[in-house]
Amino acid sequence: MLQYLSPSLVASSRVSRSKCTCNVFRSMTSRHRKCRCILCLLIVTSISVLCSVILVNIWRLWVGDSTCHTQIDTGLDLTHVEFPRRIHQCFFGVDSLKMPARFGRAKYVWSKEYSLKFGYNYTLWNAGMVERLIRNDYPWLVPTYSSYGHWVRRVDAAKYAILHKYGGIYVDLDIRTSGKDLYGIFSKLSNRTSMIMYKTQPAGVGGDFLIAKPGDPFLWYILCGLLSANTWWLLPYLTTMMSTGPGYLTVRERTFKRRDTLHLLTSRELDPYIRHIRGSTWHQLDGQVIWWAFSHIDKIICYTAVVFMVVICLFILKLLLKYSRKHQYVQQLVTSRCHRIRYCK
Repeated sequence: MLQYLSPSLVASSRVSRSKCTCNVFRSMTSRHRKCRCILCLLIVTSISVLCSVILVNIWRLWVGDSTCHTQIDTGLDLTHVEFPRRIHQCFFGVDSLKMPARFGRAKYVWSKEYSLKFGYNYTLWNAGMVERLIRNDYPWLVPTYSSYGHWVRRVDAAKYAILHKYGGIYVDLDIRTSGKDLYGIFSKLSNRTSMIMYKTQPAGVGGDFLIAKPGDPFLWYILCGLLSANTWWLLPYLTTMMSTGPGYLTVRERTFKRRDTLHLLTSRELDPYIRHIRGSTWHQLDGQVIWWAFSHIDKIICYTAVVFMVVICLFILKLLLKYSRKHQYVQQLVTSRCHRIRYCK
């Protein structure tokens, strides 16, 4: 026989089930809140640690070694020294013993056709030649030079030491000549100028084409700063850029006191003399991503703005839906209570 259940028992069982469901839901929401709080705490902590590392590195790089300026102020007078007619290039052959064909063609033009036509001495430096130069003339730099994990950082340090020792023109292998004599660049400058670089866009200076007199004070300032700049920058690409590459070169240029010895070429002044070919052989995955982002910065800003606006619109829509549902619930509650009052009457 079917047992008869009173309406009060049915109502109490429904209330108990609803209470259990509410308790489970509350426990789940509390767990989700705890997980969100922990995740947010981890994200904030990691971002703060990364920012502190970057700020400390920037401070060390910007301040540098104060003894460098003291040695520069008592350095040589290069006003009567001319720019040597020497061309330097470096090829260490770490990843491949054979030079890429596109670099070989550019190197042949610099070493044969260009040098013979305009009377330049050409030198292709390898790893052994650079190590002997640093060991003999810059022994205090040997530990820092040996600690560099990537070959491109050693090439950067090498070109600074080569130009400081011998002077002349340093050209990366991914640069080809247009056929005009580079003497037209530094023949019109003041005799106080001992270092020539070029500006990059949107900011900074380039390190793949440099012209200097032997004993240049800015190059000595760069070599001194390599010790304090030899630190970790979170990513291999940033570490290379900010410890020896164009980022490091830009910071040292901004903090150098003897501005009268520097000359920065514009693209209009430099384009008639050299051409860049496809390079970036040392870029790893992080470098490729960063370089791609830098090359498409305008599109990234537009897409980011669109995504940000979409997120704001979705957030506002969510608030409106939440408010409308709450308003509907209140209306239903009021109408149900009104019906109950009428029924009781």
